[in-house]
Amino acid sequence: VAKARFPSSIPSASASGVPQPAVFRWSAPNAPAKVDTYAQWLNRPEMWAEDFLAHSSWDSIRYPGWLTGPWATWLNAQAGRRLLIGIPMIPGSGGTPLAGTSLAQGATGAYNSYFIACARDLVNRGIADQVIIRLGWEFNGGWYPWRAAQDPTSWKTYWQKIVTAMRSVSGASGLKFCFNPIKGYEQLASDTVYPGDAYVDYIGLDCYDECYDANTYPYPPGATAAQIQTRQTTAWNIYLGGTTYGYGLLYWYTFAVNHGKGFGIAEWGVCNKLVGGVQHGGLDNDYYIQQMFNFLNTRSFALQCYFDVEASDGKHQLSPATTFPLASAKFLQLFQNQSAATAAVSAVPSGTLVVGSNTWLWGASGQPGSWAILKNDS
Repeated sequence: VAKARFPSSIPSASASGVPQPAVFRWSAPNAPAKVDTYAQWLNRPEMWAEDFLAHSSWDSIRYPGWLTGPWATWLNAQAGRRLLIGIPMIPGSGGTPLAGTSLAQGATGAYNSYFIACARDLVNRGIADQVIIRLGWEFNGGWYPWRAAQDPTSWKTYWQKIVTAMRSVSGASGLKFCFNPIKGYEQLASDTVYPGDAYVDYIGLDCYDECYDANTYPYPPGATAAQIQTRQTTAWNIYLGGTTYGYGLLYWYTFAVNHGKGFGIAEWGVCNKLVGGVQHGGLDNDYYIQQMFNFLNTRSFALQCYFDVEASDGKHQLSPATTFPLASAKFLQLFQNQSAATAAVSAVPSGTLVVGSNTWLWGASGQPGSWAILKNDS
């Protein structure tokens, strides 16, 4: 379990407006049309999209045409579109690599040919400069075959091998890669496997309204509106500052700025998630939507992607049908095209946030909309 980390200082907030929106609405070949429907809902024809290559076999990586073909047509239909594409590092099931494969073997360059073939596909379809690759996303958790904790040293070297191999393809030297942990359960300190600035273009974080810490979720039976709000606020402060389970939004935003990388929230969403019959999602939480908007709207971000699906491991969908009416209405109010409606950052009270022995001040040094560290235990 990783110890919580806090940056020694927070870069000044830069009011830059809502960052480039993206959405995940399941996979190709049907997803492009679903993304277009979502874009119409928000009045944003420039909407970006997100998708994932399967990790069932090496063939899903070296022969990605089932996914890249439909998306290439979609990308070229509207100027400014981009695709965030999750590319596995190793095939397998759950946290177990395919028999006979390992991060250690990958670190030798043994699997480079699969990724070279993937890069050639992107080039041949003319979309190498329109994709952002989320290589080995959520590597700090325990649910993917490429989980870094099984061999951190090899994981880091293997990432470097993959990036070098893919960029070696003619026409692919400009491929962009996103280093993308998840906020929540972590098997290792994610920054200890950062592969280096030469191999990373973006820092991404996945941050759902899903919390396992005390006094957050589930809501107690018969909870009052005030009690629910208190728990939602506690959960949001954890997403900002982190707990014993890892690093929060503030840490990774600062990390990106300090490394000269664009920062984005690569997956986020309200959440209905039962674990062992216990609800660990914030459900119809419009407060989470507002706070995420506030955080995004007062900083320079490269992207943000809402995970708009009802998945087996968590329900998040806001459009067209939703079980989260309050969150959906708030999201539409805040994130639709500003030529259609004006969104405003809600008033955020001044004060402090204490997580462990770390103390943060909101609106420090006369800079509304920013957090600054007052006390730090790292």
